[in-house]
Amino acid sequence: MLARKRQEKEDKESAVAQFLAKQLDEVWFDARNGVHLVRKGEVIVPDKGYLKALEYPLSQLIRTRKEIRQCINELDAQIKHERSVQYHGPVAGQKAGAWLECSGSKWLVTSSPKYIEPVKGDWPNLRRLIETLLPEDIAQDALYSWCKTQYQAIQTGRHSQCPILIFAGDTGDGKTLLLSLITALRGGREINPIKAWSGEGPAWSDHLLGSECLNIDDSVALKNYQARQNLATKVKEAIFANSVTIDKRNNTSFTINPRPAWGVAMAVNANSDSIKTVPALDGADMADKAVVLRTHRAEILYREEGDHAVEKRYKAYADELAAFADWLLNRWSQPDSLPSGCVVGRSGTLVYRDPEALTELHRATPAGLFEEVIRELCERSFIKQNILADELASLERPISTATILNLARTFFERDRRIPEAVQTAGKFLSQIAARPDACIEEAGKNRNHSKLWRFKPEALNPDS
Repeated sequence: MLARKRQEKEDKESAVAQFLAKQLDEVWFDARNGVHLVRKGEVIVPDKGYLKALEYPLSQLIRTRKEIRQCINELDAQIKHERSVQYHGPVAGQKAGAWLECSGSKWLVTSSPKYIEPVKGDWPNLRRLIETLLPEDIAQDALYSWCKTQYQAIQTGRHSQCPILIFAGDTGDGKTLLLSLITALRGGREINPIKAWSGEGPAWSDHLLGSECLNIDDSVALKNYQARQNLATKVKEAIFANSVTIDKRNNTSFTINPRPAWGVAMAVNANSDSIKTVPALDGADMADKAVVLRTHRAEILYREEGDHAVEKRYKAYADELAAFADWLLNRWSQPDSLPSGCVVGRSGTLVYRDPEALTELHRATPAGLFEEVIRELCERSFIKQNILADELASLERPISTATILNLARTFFERDRRIPEAVQTAGKFLSQIAARPDACIEEAGKNRNHSKLWRFKPEALNPDS
């Protein structure tokens, strides 16, 4: 009898010890707000009634209320001493329960990304969608490279300096559908960063922390060039900087380490005004920071059924994401030789910018608008019996930036496409001359070391 009672006592003590050990593994204390944080399933949430809720399970293991209260008080003290945190919340790429450093304090990650686990299999529908949306092999490889790099970054919780992915195409071609699928592949947590990144209004960015997929929505983005430049700067800061500063309303800015594993993407209509929402890519510093893919009308499942088939269409594609992930990780590899204009970026991702898409983007820039003026100048030089013909003939010889600017102002009075300053015009001319289909090229420098320009023969004589 005594041996049995002794054994029962030991069993209860062991059960209490296991119960308390589990609490110490799944409970934290938010010191800033004075509330316990409890793991419930796959997330960690605040629970103001946590201590009170301990009374019932402990009453099955401990006899007296005094002992129960003493046990709860000791557990509470230990949690506050050993598992106290100053900040908590989801962080892109990090799993629930992970400890991060936040400006010298501790940050507790409260939820995990639900990325698609790879499973061997076939993905014929998704493959057909991609191959018809992006018919060029190099465009497909650029997409696969981007997806693989991003997927691995979320798997490991380590941010990758992966370029922004831009789909530019026609309305209804399938680019938005593909963007939603690769978002699901990477965990499905997405947010539109445009309000924080446009440079207009408050720049609070703490709401971006918990989303791996920063998908820019062109419908709410500003369409002026200054906003596009601001957006390009924010993309560089968010993706390519070694650390990021998070701004929070009514709080001091802070940094978090390891930094959130972000990936930026957007889909725009190339033949509409929304093309003006794409980050400014004309600077040399953006050459390796964007993958631009021209999309075409894809073969989409149940297209003829329209919006009535949205759910079953998406499910048919989403069911193949696991097989697609397995193929990316285990069977796809970068091509041995890359075409001209395609390079391997710092993250290992293929950086490819489709020439047709870049031309459409260029036309929406101030440099592209100025090029329209220059091309019109070229065309006017062939108008017979024009009283300005002799003066325009000088365009065949090297000329200065100021001369081109003065000619433009003479023939196109008060045209907003023409820059006001010579320096700005020179910057635009350099951007124009760097393009393969440019109408103008550099022609050395004058005695003041200022650049000279020459119009290409095909621009001066388009009919030849």
